[in-house]
Parts: sequence; structure tokens; C-alpha cells
Amino acid sequence: MLDWDGQARPTEILVMEGDPLLGTTLLKDTLLQVEMTEGGEVSVEPL
Repeated sequence: MLDWDGQARPTEILVMEGDPLLGTTLLKDTLLQVEMTEGGEVSVEPL
């Protein structure tokens, strides 16, 4: 379970080499901002 925007959401995790990715289902109705630099910030906010 993942706490997402104040709600517990069932979450499937796939294990593979490299950095983990966030599925797009959880991003529905959100604003995603990414600073494309090393150590850059990532923010997700409800719309």
C-alpha cells in the first residue's frame, strides 16, 4: 500500500536494474514537475 494524496492505494512494484519508476496511474489528475539536472527536484501536486 502507498499513501498517495492522503489515501491508501494498492501498489504493484516491479524489481529491475536501475532506478525505480512511478506508474502513470497514480499521476492521473496531477501536475508533475521535474528539474532535469543531477540532484534536481521532482514534485507532484494535485490539480
